[in-house]
Amino acid sequence: MLGETVDHARRIVGLASSKGIGLRVAGSIAIVMRSPLRLEERNQKDWTPGDLDFVCARKEAPKLQEFFEELGFENDPRLLVATEGARWTLRSPEFPQAVDVFFDELEFCHRIDLRDRITLDKETLTVADLLLSKFQYVVPRNEDLDDIIALMKTFALGSSDDEMINVGRICNVLSRSWGFYYTAQLNRERVSHRLESASKANVASSMLARKRLVELWKLVENEPKGIGWQIRSVIGSKFKWYNDVDEAETF
Repeated sequence: MLGETVDHARRIVGLASSKGIGLRVAGSIAIVMRSPLRLEERNQKDWTPGDLDFVCARKEAPKLQEFFEELGFENDPRLLVATEGARWTLRSPEFPQAVDVFFDELEFCHRIDLRDRITLDKETLTVADLLLSKFQYVVPRNEDLDDIIALMKTFALGSSDDEMINVGRICNVLSRSWGFYYTAQLNRERVSHRLESASKANVASSMLARKRLVELWKLVENEPKGIGWQIRSVIGSKFKWYNDVDEAETF
């Protein structure tokens, strides 16, 4: 059951916090935790994640390793070597889902630097960083687009990370990387099309999400861009602007 999985994720974060470790939930399960709408949608489809995603500061890795060992989790040595320790996958016979831990950043199609931002919320990454984590896929799944829509329906635009979409954070990230900006723009268009075809039963919330998306993108477009961003924008999509990832690497 999804509710049990959410409780499991919260329990891990709470236990880590009691030991002074700043572990936070990321990925689709974090969006379920932040958006009651997404929780309801996922429950209707009887969805349960295959694993649980977390983010932690690299400097806390030694304490985190000891913490998970106490819970009965074992680290996957093959992935540890393959990622040079940048990502852990841990498993325990006591829990149905594997646990993936990312350190300091998320890097799939694009890099999201999370240093100094991991513990801004008490349980998950901030709403803005969760949005960025979904906007960064060059070939998103429909589930990723629906995660974006749920967050846009649930949270208003604002100037902080306090239960709102921090516009400054999103503008800052997308104004530093043309590649990330371009991918996010493609996904903004995909989300808009998906909202236009939403059922009439959800027309009010879809209109609100569409309005927020338009407002957000105006602010992104108006954010000053550096010379490197502008030069890369001239080159455009003629040359590859993203990192390749397998579908299995999405979260």
